Amino acid sequence: MGSPGFNVSRELLLAIRQANSQRVEFLVEGFTSALREARLRKGSAKFEGSLWDLACAVQRLAQQPLGAAQFWEEVAEVVKSNEAEMQPRELALFCHSLRGQRNPALAPLLLRRAAALREDLTARDLQMILQGLEGLRRESTDALNPKLLESLARRLSQLRLDPDQPWQAANMLHAFARLRHVNDSELCRKIFDFAQEGLGAWGPKELAVLCDACAELRQGARRSLAQETWQSLALRGAEVCVLAGPKELADLARGFMRAGVPRELVAPFFEALEDRLTSPAFCEHLSAWDLCFLAKALAHQRCPVRPERPQREPHREMRPYTSWPLEEYVGRRVRDFSQMDLCSTLNAAMRLRVATGRGPELLQLWRRLDVGALSPPQVALLFSAAAAADAFGDADAGGARPAFGMLRKILPQCRALSSLYTPWQLAYISQALEVLGDEHGLGLWPTPGHGLEVVEPLCARAQEVVADEEKRRLICESLRKSRIQGLFLRFSFDKYCQGLVSTMPAEPPSFDSVSMSPGPGPGMEMSRSSEGPARASNSQNRLVQYLQTAAHPMTCVFHAAFKLVVLLVYIYGRYVDGSYVSTFILCTIFAALDFWTVKNISGRLLVGLRWWNLVKDDGSSEWVFESNPDEGNLNATDRNVFWGVTYVWPVLWGVFLFMNILNFSLDWVLLNVMMVVFAGTNLAGYWKCSTDAKKRAQQWVESQGMRAVAGAMGFA
Repeated sequence: MGSPGFNVSRELLLAIRQANSQRVEFLVEGFTSALREARLRKGSAKFEGSLWDLACAVQRLAQQPLGAAQFWEEVAEVVKSNEAEMQPRELALFCHSLRGQRNPALAPLLLRRAAALREDLTARDLQMILQGLEGLRRESTDALNPKLLESLARRLSQLRLDPDQPWQAANMLHAFARLRHVNDSELCRKIFDFAQEGLGAWGPKELAVLCDACAELRQGARRSLAQETWQSLALRGAEVCVLAGPKELADLARGFMRAGVPRELVAPFFEALEDRLTSPAFCEHLSAWDLCFLAKALAHQRCPVRPERPQREPHREMRPYTSWPLEEYVGRRVRDFSQMDLCSTLNAAMRLRVATGRGPELLQLWRRLDVGALSPPQVALLFSAAAAADAFGDADAGGARPAFGMLRKILPQCRALSSLYTPWQLAYISQALEVLGDEHGLGLWPTPGHGLEVVEPLCARAQEVVADEEKRRLICESLRKSRIQGLFLRFSFDKYCQGLVSTMPAEPPSFDSVSMSPGPGPGMEMSRSSEGPARASNSQNRLVQYLQTAAHPMTCVFHAAFKLVVLLVYIYGRYVDGSYVSTFILCTIFAALDFWTVKNISGRLLVGLRWWNLVKDDGSSEWVFESNPDEGNLNATDRNVFWGVTYVWPVLWGVFLFMNILNFSLDWVLLNVMMVVFAGTNLAGYWKCSTDAKKRAQQWVESQGMRAVAGAMGFA
């Protein structure tokens, strides 16, 4: 090992060809020690052997599972000391071998030598050098010398590329893009013209690399391409779409999304993409990153401009823009999404109207957001997503209400980041606030001051960073309009409340916070038409007077309100409309609300009782009862309303059940049984709770009596 170079390099190559891993490790260890000793003895790593043999050995070692970090450090020192002696092919081999070592300090030296040798570089040499520079600079934020990169780009423009090797041209353009040489229109036209000439030889992998490189280029470079070029690429992309893997398909979609050409030119590819995404076998292999970029690309194609609020038409379903079940696969990969991917995917999903009637899985994305860690781009995307969800969603959709609720949580973070927004982010936020303020002004700004605190800093930021005067004016107008809409809605709401107060009767009720002047229901209208207005008015007054004697009148109303709603829905669906499914769903929802209200609120307030069923660790269940020890404070009206309605409710459903059994209406029997279970469970629970309370009260009275007797007899 005394003279490292020729002999050791040849021995390494021989051991690698023989697949003798033990000898390779032994030679590498000895070679590393020899290089280090020579460098320390001479003060430099000047290599005395053949650089060509060393370059060949290093290239083969780069393909081996070699974990010797010190070896690669010594190789880097050799490259630094022998830069001026390297020939084009040696330089290419060293660059390609070191591309996985993440050594940014080597990149400027190798680039300088490549620029000096540019006239002698072949297409293969240039490809290996560019890929090596890209790998070395992958984790660096500093840009390389743009003039040297420009010289390599000009050399590429002079070379004749092999039509049978399309991956070579695609990889070189991709490497230039990653090295931040992204505004070269001449280079871009050279590569894309070459691609168009031999497009039949381009497979999904090469086309994906080309499109991914195009996505990294500046808008000026992309716009220098002819529209016919993009149309040809889109047609080829549609042909190879069925052969592309998940990442390749995501890269293709990303490139066509950022092409900046009319949607009609790239429509063939997105139609083929839609067909591919409807295949469950393919979508199972999509990663969170793939889902994010595919959703963004589809949203850009189907809905390129952030939607304004459409005119809502009654009984018209807002259909999604895609048949791809995005929400299903997002739900499976939800833990793999980064914060930025979450925001981008939500924005794309809402623009695609995925949340319209079928997006509960997307709720997981909203819930996983870390509001306190949002960055300005993420805030802007979420504002746009919330506006799109509100424009195309409905009250029961999976996206509209959660999106608006999350937006209210984001408002403080939006205000805190107001000094960091860029023009496009301000445009997204202002337009979203205008759309949402039109519908939710009252809910968006709880107080007038709150809207002022959010809007004014955003307007001040727009004055600073938006150079275009017209865009700046539009942003500020949208922001202030959203605040004014909120104030107008609040003013209207206050006036409405004042109108309610002015129409209340002169004699105030016995309670302050509730107005017991019930509006006419369907059953009341029939009674009034048959018995006359005077009698209906007297009945209404008697009901109000009766409720005024209660301690909790509003609780009494809600104790019976949900039951009345369930009853009306059932009668209408069973005997008028005949729609079983909608009746079953609505009755179940309102019966569940009634069950929860009676169990947790009305029983506690009206009769001082509460019950629940406790499941122990061993699987057994135990009834737990609580009661108000001071029963003297219970109101007679509260008690009568509670027990009367609670006893009548299961009996009424028992009658309906008996009638449907006689009619052999088995579908409606199922609904009746469920209603009886709801009503009977509450009745049984409160009956047991009341019995337990009376038993404990009797025991307490007996114990107090025994104490009194014992005290009188002198045993106390």
